Amino acid sequence: MTGILAVWNDRSEGRTADYESWYMTEHIPERLGVPGFRTALRYEAIEADRQFFTFYEVDSPDVLISEVYMTRLANPTVLTRAIMPDFLGMIRSVFVETSREGRGIGGAAVVVRYAQPDAPAPSISGVVEPSEIISIRRWTAAPGNVPTETTEARIRPGRDEVASGAFVIETLRAETAQRLAAALKSDGAAIGTYRLLYAGTN
Repeated sequence: MTGILAVWNDRSEGRTADYESWYMTEHIPERLGVPGFRTALRYEAIEADRQFFTFYEVDSPDVLISEVYMTRLANPTVLTRAIMPDFLGMIRSVFVETSREGRGIGGAAVVVRYAQPDAPAPSISGVVEPSEIISIRRWTAAPGNVPTETTEARIRPGRDEVASGAFVIETLRAETAQRLAAALKSDGAAIGTYRLLYAGTN
């Protein structure tokens, strides 16, 4: 079953150029070089409690405890060590993708992040035109979905948080995502809208 590594975070002010250069020229290529990593998708907030949302699809959650991946976390590069202190409000979660409707990637997304497990699926019927919905993914916590104690994690300020589950509704347009998010009830969930920055594959 497809595994997901999902990350929500803010970034320190004044490090935009360094952060983007590191993410796009080093970090994502490094992660996609780990056996079992399939895709990387990066988003920036339209309106959300975290500025950035990034997720990786992996062959299974076991990839995220593999020797190759754990070695990367234990031995961060010089640039990674320089950037990690600028990761703020980090939420890092390991999920299993339990369902997915649609196979495309949208230009924007509504992300519903749950702190509690077994949350009900949000109802979007009749809110927007079905042709505006590209895909709907449901993620639930995988075994081992706990804050990591790695060299890389310890460089970040504060301890990472985890989420118990998420729904990601990818839409054709940003205005559709905003309209959909406004219609959803939170019920203790964090609902954010994001625009796609990057989609890459191994």
